[in-house]
Amino acid sequence: MCALSALEEDGRLAQRYLIVSCWAPATPTFAYEPTRLAPAVIAEELRRTKGEARLVRHGKESALEVLHAGRNLLFPPWKFDIRGPLVLLQIMAMHGALCVLGSVDSQVFWELLAQLIDDPRVRPADVVFSDHNLPKIFGDTYTRLSTLPLGASCDLSEITPLRPVIPSVLPTATGSARPYRFRQVSIRRGALWSGMPASSTARQFQSMTEETPPWFLTLVPETLAAGI
Repeated sequence: MCALSALEEDGRLAQRYLIVSCWAPATPTFAYEPTRLAPAVIAEELRRTKGEARLVRHGKESALEVLHAGRNLLFPPWKFDIRGPLVLLQIMAMHGALCVLGSVDSQVFWELLAQLIDDPRVRPADVVFSDHNLPKIFGDTYTRLSTLPLGASCDLSEITPLRPVIPSVLPTATGSARPYRFRQVSIRRGALWSGMPASSTARQFQSMTEETPPWFLTLVPETLAAGI
């Protein structure tokens, strides 16, 4: 997942698009940031929340088998491959003049938001975000966003300063990527419809009752001068 070199080499991926979108960024693929959380911390959290997992063969294909609440569930083999929001943000910023993220669940949203905000206190090392610690970590930003009415939107920079430079984590053909940032981040709160789960996870786990309204983000990337 996120291996784009083959697409670039045979011309199936353009260098630049007007709009790059990602709908329902995968959880847990983009729900944990490896530059902030140690592999052991992520692995333990996955075991605690999802269950023991192993790679198996399902017919002629590989699959990830997860033992969850006494049930054996099958997922794509990359389901627990953690890439983190920095990878997603860099791919979108490299290829799009406008980046759109839709139907973002809360876990991915706050991890992603931590990479967009300038204040380093929202990126504590080896602290897994939870409903209990999010208010303390994000402070007033959490209060204002969590009370955003359904369908309403806001400009993140009006709530808290944006990060002036986003770290590059993916190698490029030249060896290093140009520094970049997002000069505008717009956030909109989505909605839930009765009987229609917004996420594939909720559809998989029919007893899931704590699904929250999804988030919608529009980001305008800006490439910075080398050396910044």
